[in-house]
Amino acid sequence: MHAVNALGEFLKQFLLTLGGTAVAVAAVAWLARSIVTQWLSKDVEAYKTRLKAESDVALERVRSDLQIAAARRSIEFSRIHEKRLEIISELAGKISAFHERVSAYVSTWEWAGAPSKEERRKLVRDALAELNKYFIPRRFFLPKRTIEKIDAFRAGLYKISTDFRFFVEQGRDFKHDPMKDMDIWTQASAYTAKEAPKLIAELEDDFRKILGIEQT
Repeated sequence: MHAVNALGEFLKQFLLTLGGTAVAVAAVAWLARSIVTQWLSKDVEAYKTRLKAESDVALERVRSDLQIAAARRSIEFSRIHEKRLEIISELAGKISAFHERVSAYVSTWEWAGAPSKEERRKLVRDALAELNKYFIPRRFFLPKRTIEKIDAFRAGLYKISTDFRFFVEQGRDFKHDPMKDMDIWTQASAYTAKEAPKLIAELEDDFRKILGIEQT
């Protein structure tokens, strides 16, 4: 404000010196315009400088937030990956155990001193219970397609073992076809020896993909 008053007084004295002529007025107008332009130029430069400083601060804050978010996502992904590794490792073991129990239950090879069919069936039941207990609450860690394959694997072996129980182990008293139990026995044994291993191989491929392990 003081600078403005001083400028006004200067212009007044300058105008009186020139005698108030048109030339004087033009000179004063030119001088005032030059001064105002210079002030505006300084204001614009100051505004640009301040805007750039504020922009740099905001940009640095955004970069910092993105780095923090990226680090947090990396940690979360690492934890999920570790959890998946743990789940797949345990699940693969329980799937294999269930398959082995059913294979032993429906095997066409029987020898003296081996567990009875009833005893082997109970082992199948326990293995399936262990598989279900572990798999069902952790299924959301796996892709939908992999879940469908595991469900198909469980359902296939469960049906085979159930049919074997009714038509082979306990079915001699009420079956109509004398060879029905042998048909089921052969089918069950063939399924555990051929079809089930195919599903297990597909699941192993899925597990490798989930864990990012390239196949050789």
